[in-house]
Amino acid sequence: MGGIIAADSLFAMASDNDPLHPSILGIIAYDTPYLGLNPPVYHRTISTRVQGIMSAINTAREWVPTGLFTSNSKALTVANQPKKTWGWGSKLAAVSAGVAAVGALGYFAKDPVVNHLQFVSVLYKADDLSKRMTRLADLEVGFVVFYTVVTQHEEGDEERTFCLLPREREQGIWMRQENGVAKDEVEAHCTMFLEAYNDHYQDMCKQSLAIIKEWIVRAEKVME
Repeated sequence: MGGIIAADSLFAMASDNDPLHPSILGIIAYDTPYLGLNPPVYHRTISTRVQGIMSAINTAREWVPTGLFTSNSKALTVANQPKKTWGWGSKLAAVSAGVAAVGALGYFAKDPVVNHLQFVSVLYKADDLSKRMTRLADLEVGFVVFYTVVTQHEEGDEERTFCLLPREREQGIWMRQENGVAKDEVEAHCTMFLEAYNDHYQDMCKQSLAIIKEWIVRAEKVME
């Protein structure tokens, strides 16, 4: 959520008359959903992956004996099971199931989609999102958003973007950033800075540098 934090930090600097505020030339954001996530992303990508992860955890949970986890473990709640006499074969199966459960939990914790969901509540507040964009415009600083577009899809599909875009996108403010390698919107978003997974990475870097140079030149002219 760096782009939203950057905007809110800029607002705070302006409100507090921070001496560094006049030195801020602008904000370059990378796939920041300032207007919220594109609705199809929820149904097509996020919900599917979360359901898959939870299914793996629930399946593993059924095979984990109660004593495998300590009583104060909050990572995984195991349903009460009748007492059993565990033979060696059963113990090995239980250990394997425990490893599977831990693996599922580890995947659940590290998965970039789930990590994004930890902060997703801010993206449901349409009024706050709208007000943030209005305040950014009022500050009269440079503002550019590079938004990812998945180009690997069947012809006729709607344009697949991670971010919900404004209906009218001003030239030079919302910059189209295609990705012909990513399989879906979330993958394009999470691998935006990995050249091996973003075939337009170098173009994005060059465009970013050009924007920064333009802002610096403009600021120098104002100071003259």
